[in-house]
Amino acid sequence: MPIEIIVDRQKNRTTHITTGNVTFKEALAATEQFFDNHVTRDLLLDMSQGSLELITSKELERLTLYFGTRAKRRPENPRTALVANDTLNYGLSRLMQITAELDNSRTRFIIFRDIASAEAWLDKPPDPAPATCEPR
Repeated sequence: MPIEIIVDRQKNRTTHITTGNVTFKEALAATEQFFDNHVTRDLLLDMSQGSLELITSKELERLTLYFGTRAKRRPENPRTALVANDTLNYGLSRLMQITAELDNSRTRFIIFRDIASAEAWLDKPPDPAPATCEPR
């Protein structure tokens, strides 16, 4: 499988390192494994050594919507960082980001061009959960 999964319980972070071309089935399997076995507040999707080029836009949409349906399994203030250091992966990551936003998903994808910037963002304390307003 071209996706290595590393869980750091101390940082409350799971990292998926993609190498080579990943298929939809492989990406979905890694995502299912995250939600079923390795759920943490933070998720780092590192595609700096891999590519999503084998995944169609429809499959990418399905994968993103799957994140949304399972998001309640994550702790409060979940953060998901995507590392896409080339134009193709960056564009496909933007598709995921926009799909999640349009779906009003609890999963928010933030895209970075390098691993150091993504890790620096995840190393900061998370923003507090937004206050909810009760209707009057």
